[in-house]
Amino acid sequence: MYLFDMRWIILFGFTLFATLLFSQESVILEANNELQNKNFKKALDLYISVENNHKGGAGMYQNMAIAAAGVGQDALSILYYEKALKYKPNNKNLQKDLATLRKKNPLLDEPTGQMFPIRIFNNLTGLFTSGIWATISIILCFLSCLIILLYYPFKNFTRNVWISFITSCLLFLVTFLFAWYRNEQIYHNRGMIITSPEIVLKKSPDASSPDISDLPAGSKVYKKDQIADWNLVTTDNGDTGWISVLAASKI
Repeated sequence: MYLFDMRWIILFGFTLFATLLFSQESVILEANNELQNKNFKKALDLYISVENNHKGGAGMYQNMAIAAAGVGQDALSILYYEKALKYKPNNKNLQKDLATLRKKNPLLDEPTGQMFPIRIFNNLTGLFTSGIWATISIILCFLSCLIILLYYPFKNFTRNVWISFITSCLLFLVTFLFAWYRNEQIYHNRGMIITSPEIVLKKSPDASSPDISDLPAGSKVYKKDQIADWNLVTTDNGDTGWISVLAASKI
């Protein structure tokens, strides 16, 4: 009787999951059609409803950026381009569109350039998502273990076997690091985009505290801490201060 009940529970859960998945996919298709017909407001509302259910990816966020720009919400468009670039940081079209949008808003500070080694590292890790890097890492770990099983004890290791074993171990560590780094970029990104107009960076978490600088809508900041309704952030030009939690949206 218990097993019979469990089967019905599993079937119900699977059916509910499939229904929700199909429903979200149908909303995305509807949003895509609205975007194609240049009904930007309707398309954006539909995309946001899907995003609120924790669905998203580079393609959807790119469409959201286009829709937001279509209704004149440049700051929101910048936010969605940044979200898309989390998944595809090497995408030249996304980079170009974001740069064009930022130039359209001259009050925004120029983003700080990356040092050459950091840029190379980001380009390399950006080739795949964290899930793909993790899969490669697991395969390399399995390969290292397989070499040990086939040639153990170590006295049986020839020079070529040692080279293969050490190489697979090193590549496992590197790809594991890449997987962790991409996971942090995508799911624990501290970057935020100012989406509210006329925001001022404050010296302390108090509306009456001295001003540090103005933050135009679309500015990128990095969250360092939070106290009540205030976020401690750092700007691209190095200023550190406080803003309301409602002033910016997480990338």
